[in-house]
Amino acid sequence: MYAVRKMSVLAPLLAVIFWSTGAWSMQFNVVDQNGAKLANAVVSVPGASVSAAAAGTAIMDQRAKQFDPYVLAVSQGQKVEFPNSDNIRHHVYSFSSAKPFEIKLYKGVPGKPMPFDTPGLVVLGCNIHDKMVGYIYVSKSPVFGVTASDGSLALDLKARPSTVEVWHPDAKNPQQPVTVAVPADGSDPLVISVDVATAKLATSHRH
Repeated sequence: MYAVRKMSVLAPLLAVIFWSTGAWSMQFNVVDQNGAKLANAVVSVPGASVSAAAAGTAIMDQRAKQFDPYVLAVSQGQKVEFPNSDNIRHHVYSFSSAKPFEIKLYKGVPGKPMPFDTPGLVVLGCNIHDKMVGYIYVSKSPVFGVTASDGSLALDLKARPSTVEVWHPDAKNPQQPVTVAVPADGSDPLVISVDVATAKLATSHRH
């Protein structure tokens, strides 16, 4: 379950900037059900639009036998490169329906970047190192971001949205994002609470 907590912040200077540019930056803070800050939450804005500029190639690296970043968010159709910065070989794969693929044992950079055309969740693994797990979240919306270590995120918007979608790998149902209503009272930052699976509560802040 996801919930919204209200927090009012007065920012007259920012308001002047927003009105003058026709765009503004909305702040989000994502926490778990106990109020602990949640890194690696993806927040996206359904129906939002941006300029037609093409997204660049995203990077999902492998360092110290871990995927880096742990959670990568990309837009639908964006390409992802999978460099291996370790001095050992990795065998990257996914069985997820949004993008089943396999990159067999390799070091360095394995050929051309790979397009991710289907929105949804792609869970990554390594066929050599079973503890390696990573996530690529393919967003239908072009406006999205991943929360920092303190659970915060800023998104540049043309208007205040009525809803946002929130996803986190440790959520009780991590297969799908949850739609959260945005209060019309101007709360900024918007604090969103995510119910994390009990077994993950002690470790979610480490990612």
